[in-house]
Amino acid sequence: MLKQLKYKFQNFSTYFITWFFPKGKGKLFWKVYVYFRWVDDVVDDPKIKKSVKKKFLKEQNEFLKSVYAGKVKNNLCYEEKCMFEAIPKENKEFKKRIFDLMWTFDFDVDRFGGKRVKYKELMKYSRKIGETYVYVFQFFLGKNIHTSLLKMGHVAHLIHMFRDYSQDQSNGYNNLPTEFKDESSFIKYQFKKKYKFSKTREFTLNVINRHDNNFLIRIACGFFFLKFEYYLTRLYQHKKINKVGLFLHIVGYRDKGDLFS
Repeated sequence: MLKQLKYKFQNFSTYFITWFFPKGKGKLFWKVYVYFRWVDDVVDDPKIKKSVKKKFLKEQNEFLKSVYAGKVKNNLCYEEKCMFEAIPKENKEFKKRIFDLMWTFDFDVDRFGGKRVKYKELMKYSRKIGETYVYVFQFFLGKNIHTSLLKMGHVAHLIHMFRDYSQDQSNGYNNLPTEFKDESSFIKYQFKKKYKFSKTREFTLNVINRHDNNFLIRIACGFFFLKFEYYLTRLYQHKKINKVGLFLHIVGYRDKGDLFS
C-alpha cells in the first residue's frame, strides 16, 4: 500500500493521465510504468555500484524472459508483480519494445560517470526510449499504433534530454556526443539539420489533426507542441505560437484561428 502511494505521489502527472484510459486499461498502463520507474531509479542511483546495477539488470532481463516463458518465480517484489499482471504475453511487438527499453538501461549503466558516446549511439538510445513509451501508451489506449506518433516520441525524448542536459551531467550522464564540442552546437544541429522546425511544426499539427476521435492524444500532442515551441524560441528568432489557435486545433476547430502570430 505504501509503495502504491509513493509512486502515485512521485509521478502524479502520469498517474492522472491513466484516468482517461478505457476501463481497466489505465491500471495496466500504470503498472507497466511503475515497473520501469523502479528499474530506472535503481539504474540512476549514484550510491549503487556498477557491478550491482549490472547484476540487477541481468536479473530483471531474466525475470521478463520468465514471464514470457510462463515460468515465473513465486517471491516477486511489488514492482515485478505489477509487470507480471500487466504485460500482454502474446504480443510480439510489445515484447520487442520492452527489451528495447531494457537495452537503454544497460546503455546508461555503461556510460555512467560522464563517458561520452558517439552521435549514432545516442540517437539509437533516444529513439528506443521515446518510441517505446509512446508505443506502450497507445497500446493500452486500445488504438492502432501510428508510426507518426512513434516518431514524435523520439523528438519528445530529445527535447527532454536537452532540457535536462545540465542536471543529467551532474548525475553522471553526459549527453553530448563525441562529434560535438558543446551543447549549443549539438542542439542546433539536431533541430536545424535533422529536425527542421518548420517541418516539425507541420508534422505535429498533422498528428493532432489526424486523431480527431481521440481527445487524449490531441491534448498530449498539444502539450508537446508548446514544449517544442519553447525550445525553438530559445534557439532561433521566428514567429511565436498563437496559443488560442493551437487550442482551436486541439478541440477540433482546425479551420479557425491562425496558429502563428
